[in-house]
Amino acid sequence: MRAILSLIVVLAGSQAHSARYGRGLRSNFLRTYLPARTQIFRTTNSYPRRRVVPFPHTRVLAGESQREWEAKGRGVDQGEWRWKEMGLDVHYIVAGDKGKGKEKPILFLPGFGAGSFHFEEAVEYMGVGRQAYCMDWIGQGNSWPKSSADYKEGFQYSPDLWLEQARHFIEEVIQDEVYIAGNSLGGYMAAQLAAEYPHLVKGLILYNATPVWGFRPRKETDGFLSNLLWDGSLPAPEPYKRITDTVFNNVKNKDTVHGILKDAYSNSSTVTNDLVDKILRVGEQPEGSNAFASILFSPKTKLSFAESLEICAKNEKPLLLLYGKDDPWVAPLWGQRAYLNLLLSALRYEKPLSK
Repeated sequence: MRAILSLIVVLAGSQAHSARYGRGLRSNFLRTYLPARTQIFRTTNSYPRRRVVPFPHTRVLAGESQREWEAKGRGVDQGEWRWKEMGLDVHYIVAGDKGKGKEKPILFLPGFGAGSFHFEEAVEYMGVGRQAYCMDWIGQGNSWPKSSADYKEGFQYSPDLWLEQARHFIEEVIQDEVYIAGNSLGGYMAAQLAAEYPHLVKGLILYNATPVWGFRPRKETDGFLSNLLWDGSLPAPEPYKRITDTVFNNVKNKDTVHGILKDAYSNSSTVTNDLVDKILRVGEQPEGSNAFASILFSPKTKLSFAESLEICAKNEKPLLLLYGKDDPWVAPLWGQRAYLNLLLSALRYEKPLSK
């Protein structure tokens, strides 16, 4: 986590002391440092000279830095935001103070099944010299409808819902252009947000971003196939509910969650009973099984991951692709593919590199 946070400081523009990770690098696409067990993708001079993203010179924090010292004991504040348009309450955490001359705020977006409780250390650490936030997606963490009576007609726990949730959260709560740091599903949604609403996003840090989400086609792209399947709108039809409830009940037990986390975390000592219990409490929400069913069958996003990254590149959004070498699910191969797609898309750009 410390290495990831140091890399985030690079992109978010903080100035700090020189680091053990190496001397400063300049790149036409990514400039960063390489901590252990991490693969980061950046360009060389071997591809056609078209600009993707030039990074400013900056350095990384190391050891117990001034930032870590200042963050100690500050903690995070818990917050609730009422999303009036949907009539739903969104839980979030925040650290840092608003003020003139501060760095742009940063918003962390969690992965599937996770929550802001995963990011308390990160938010506290980054809440020095800026505001740092992490919000829980609707249907995950601590952001839940009180009952099924809160559902509007056609309600889906879908990426379309989460995209609008993130947009409104930035507009109504943060009220400023932000850096987005997204993990897994959060990385996928961060790319969607930056592509659809570029004026809200200053730059992107995508760590182990999932490259796909959903299997059900959208009506506008494949009406025939989409009409054959339930679209995730609640309430769920009984045959679908029986299937998804069986899967959901098999997954939400302590041994299964503990095993999944041990597979995903390179440092198994971080998989504590407290972390497992927090994740299990999310699954015990009254609407947990409904959310799980709806998420599985809701349609894909309008843009693919590759398309959203290409739009971000065209808009010259600073972008860091960060992948854990030993991640069993989102392996570095996916980062390599995303990186290659961006290089190929650079062939279509007309704007030359800045000197």
